[in-house]
Amino acid sequence: MRELGIVDEPAASSPRPHVRTCLDWTEQRLHLAGGVGAAVFRHAVGESWLVHTRDTRIVKLTADGHSALRLHLRLTNTALTAD
Repeated sequence: MRELGIVDEPAASSPRPHVRTCLDWTEQRLHLAGGVGAAVFRHAVGESWLVHTRDTRIVKLTADGHSALRLHLRLTNTALTAD
């Protein structure tokens, strides 16, 4: 995670689990949750890899985000494409 520039660590005293999966009820797909998921999300938004959609909870993956996730996390196009 440090190679991505994610340096904030979840607090050891936090009641939030360090890492877990979570089911997105709308999409019916699992995603990364917990302190690590939150840190990755904050970083992705800060780098403009994800952008918020106005007046909704929806976030969209940008072209830069797509490239960065393929490069750094070796995710495939299939993994990065919504069904």
